[in-house]
Order: sequence, then structure tokens, then C-alpha cells
Amino acid sequence: MKIAFIHNTARTGATMHAVMLAKRLQESMDVSFLAQELSAERSNLTGLEKVVLFANSPKAERRYRLKWPCYVSVVVRIRYLLYRLGLLRLLDRMDWIWIMPRWLERRWYKWRMPLPEGLEKYLLEHDKEYDAYIVLGNTSSISYHLLENYSNKVILIPLVHFERPQFVMSAHEVICRALFVAYNTFAEKMVAEKIHGNTNGKVMVIGCGIESLSPNDEVWLAFKQKKNIGNEYLLYVGRVTSKKTGEMFSFFKHYKSKYNNRLQLLIAGDNYLRGEMMDQDIVYLGFVDDVVKSELIRHAVAVVNPSFVESLSLIVLEAMAVSVPVLVNGKCDVLKQHCERSGGGIYYLNYASFEKGVNLLISSPAMRKEMGEKGQVYEREMYSWDVIVQKWEEIIREVGNRNKL
Repeated sequence: MKIAFIHNTARTGATMHAVMLAKRLQESMDVSFLAQELSAERSNLTGLEKVVLFANSPKAERRYRLKWPCYVSVVVRIRYLLYRLGLLRLLDRMDWIWIMPRWLERRWYKWRMPLPEGLEKYLLEHDKEYDAYIVLGNTSSISYHLLENYSNKVILIPLVHFERPQFVMSAHEVICRALFVAYNTFAEKMVAEKIHGNTNGKVMVIGCGIESLSPNDEVWLAFKQKKNIGNEYLLYVGRVTSKKTGEMFSFFKHYKSKYNNRLQLLIAGDNYLRGEMMDQDIVYLGFVDDVVKSELIRHAVAVVNPSFVESLSLIVLEAMAVSVPVLVNGKCDVLKQHCERSGGGIYYLNYASFEKGVNLLISSPAMRKEMGEKGQVYEREMYSWDVIVQKWEEIIREVGNRNKL
């Protein structure tokens, strides 16, 4: 079987997800990684056997920086209101209502969010060589264009969160047009069905595994000393944006104003909110390599994920894999479900439950150990690569066989 992942090179969790899955699948099939260069801050593509990069033209790069046009924003607000009123799924069945918004949005996508010319040309020339294409994100322009032209070969990993872009017409269209949909969690599937209804394609919950590195005490001790890291800390890994960090900074500062302990909050990732972290107990580490990240996770009191927009959360699975408990935002159904199903973490809904969770974690090493062990069992049973690769081989084989008929 010959397949292609079609994604971008931006340094995000979605790219990391695509890269890890591609590495595993290339062990049993012919895998290409066709990458659109959207960002100078590239994700690490090391280990992929076949990578083809497609740069945007200067004209296309300018287009990508543009925000939604007015009519798209209006439609998003209308669709969100209909969702809140419980009418969206009903009105989506009346296709004629959305003819004009869909036409306007398609025109906008083709003009403002095109595929790179090189990628488009490559697909036209090499399409017959591939049995399936794997794309990530139902709000991605890549998914939109691929499903418009190659829907019979596309397997969509939708990465659905409850956020504004899910109410763009194209996000609904991508979900409905996909013949094969691979969700990461049951909670994500439920969120998608609440917004978009049941799809016409085959739906599976597959997920993604993670890569755990062996301990490296030498690297850890040197990094710990260099950054003045204490023995007790909470760890956040990821992009520092308002959606991703939520109320974590204000909650932690409030907590430290009440408790005079040595607990630190370490932040590892690209920072877009520089004014948020002016505090002596919040340590910003910047972007760290995989070895350092692995050591930071391994030695943490807990890994924090305060995001309310997650479809899987690789960092939660990475923590569970090495028996480290997690502290997560319970307003995100996916994160809450991880804690409830595993017993490997604590979720909070407000400051009071955040404070209670932190105090439980730092006061009871025995409880942390028990939670860590439960999380590790959950990660191995639900997200082991053997189980995931088997599911992917099955769905790819089915796509390939359909196209041969």
C-alpha cells in the first residue's frame, strides 16, 4: 500500500501527531509526507523516509495572513446561535438554506486559502500512485481542497474542538464529505456529532500513540542547574496562547499568594503571551528539544493541560506513559474523559478545584504514584502503537480496495 500524509510544517501538536503516525506506518507500507511550508518554525521531520516540501508563493503567503471576511464571520455567528437553540442540525438537512453562504465561502477558500501550486501539480501528476491520503483537521484548507478533489481517497483525522472555526460552513462540509473519519477519542466524536450531526462516511475512533525516550540523568541535571529548577514543579508544554493556557496563570498566581511553598510552574513552548508570565515562580523555558521535554515530564509533580480546545492531548498521554499524573481543565470533555477513564489525573472546573487538586498532588507522593500507575495502564491499553497501527492498516486497506473496484 502507498499512502501520503498531506499536512504543513508548522510546529504544532497536529504536525507532531502526523509525523509520529507517519513514522509508525512507514514500517509496514510506503509512506510519503507531503508538507506545506506555512511557518519558519518547522516541526521536526527527522525519521520520515520520504518528505516533499512545497513552499507558498509570496502572493499566497500574504493571503494566509488575512482574517475571515465579514460574510464568513456573520455566518459563523448565525450557525453558532442556531446551535445554541438546538436548530443547527435540523437546518443543515435543508441544504438549500446554505447555498449562498457555501458558494461565497468556496470562492474565498480558492482565492484566499489555496493549495501551494507545487502541491497541486504534484497531486495531479502522482495521484494514481497513491491508495490513500491522510489529512488532519476539518478546519484546514488542505483538508478542504483535498476532499473537494480526491474525496474517494481521503481519510480525515478531524481534530474537532468546540470553538468558533467549527461553525464555518467549510468545517461542516469537510466532515460531511469525508468517506472515512478517524477520531482520536470518543469525547471528540461526541463533540463533532453534536455540531455536525452523523456523517455519511465510515467512522472509527483510533487515536495516536506517543514516543517515550529513555531517562537521561546527565542532560536533566545540567538543564535543571542551568535554569534554576526546583524539586517540585507543575509543567505546561505547548504553545502559550489564551486558548491553550486558559486561566492557568491567574490560578497559579492566586495559589502562590495563599501558600508559601516552593512549587514552581514551568512553561516549555513557543510564547505568544509575554505579558502573562511576570512572576518569580513561573519559569519560561522556551522551546525545548525532545530529550529535555522528556526529562521535564518525568520529574514533574504533575503535567498541566489548561486548554479547553483538545481533541486528544499528546502531552497528557506522554505524562501517563511515564507514570506522571495530570492536572487538566475539566471544561474540555476530552481531557475530563482521560481522567475519568484512567484514574491517572485530576480535573478542575474553577479556582477552588484547581487549588484542591494542586494540594492533593503535592501533599501525597503515594497518591501521585498510584495515579501515575493507573495512567500508565490506560495509555498502554488505549493508545499503544500496536493497537493503533492495526486499526490504521485496516482502514487504509479498505480505502485502497474501494478505489480498485
